[in-house]
Amino acid sequence: MPKIIRLPIYRITITLGDPDPKRPDTFLGGNIDGGELTNDLDPAETDYNAAIDGILSTILAHASAGIDVTTPAYVEGVETAADNIANKYT
Repeated sequence: MPKIIRLPIYRITITLGDPDPKRPDTFLGGNIDGGELTNDLDPAETDYNAAIDGILSTILAHASAGIDVTTPAYVEGVETAADNIANKYT
């Protein structure tokens, strides 16, 4: 059964792949649903979209590596990064 992580912001949901048999507490990939960050992306806003994709890819990579992405400090960092991207590109 896949491990599912729901962040308390933007309705971000992470579904981790199978556990890595060579590295305990890590996972073999997975996917991420950006929730409210990706609901209404405008294809013309390529810089904004790329920046949001970068945040989501980093969150997925951290979760796959076994980092607890649900800690208040981590979640605050994601929220700050998303706010900064919105301020810069919208």
